Amino acid sequence: MTVELGHALARSLGTVASFIVYSNSGEVTADLNAGKLDVSFMPVDDERRVSLTVGPAYFLIENTYLVRPGSTIASIADVDRPDVRVIGIVNTTTIRNTARLLKQTTIAPAASVGDAIERLRTGQADAFALDRKSTRLNSSHTDISRMPSSA
Repeated sequence: MTVELGHALARSLGTVASFIVYSNSGEVTADLNAGKLDVSFMPVDDERRVSLTVGPAYFLIENTYLVRPGSTIASIADVDRPDVRVIGIVNTTTIRNTARLLKQTTIAPAASVGDAIERLRTGQADAFALDRKSTRLNSSHTDISRMPSSA
C-alpha cells in the first residue's frame, strides 16, 4: 500500500517517486528532520508529532510479540512481569508504545530486526515487540514463535 501511495503522490506532483529502504522508522524520522527525504509513510505517535508534520492514518498497526517456542509467555498479561525481558527496535513507535503499556517488565532497544531476532534466539530476551504483519515474516525461524494475543 505504501508504494502505491508514494507513486500516487508523485504523480499528483508531476514527478517520479524514488524509494529508500531503512532498517527502522527512527532512521526515517532522522532523515526527514535532516531534510534528506521529502515524504514518508510510517507509524506516528506523540513523539513523532513533535518534530514532523503528519497526515491522517491510512492503516492501523496491531502490535504483538515474538517468543521462543516453549516459552511460558502465552498472553499479553504474561509479558508484563518483572522477570520478562522485552526488546523492540530503537526509536520506533512500537518500543515507545510497549514502554507505555508494560509497567513491570524490562524493555531494551535493539538496533535492527536481525539483532532482535538473534537476541531472542540466544535467550538474551524473552519477547520481541513488533507489529503483527512483521511477526508473520519473522516467525519463519524455527526457533521463534508468534504469540497469539495482540497488544
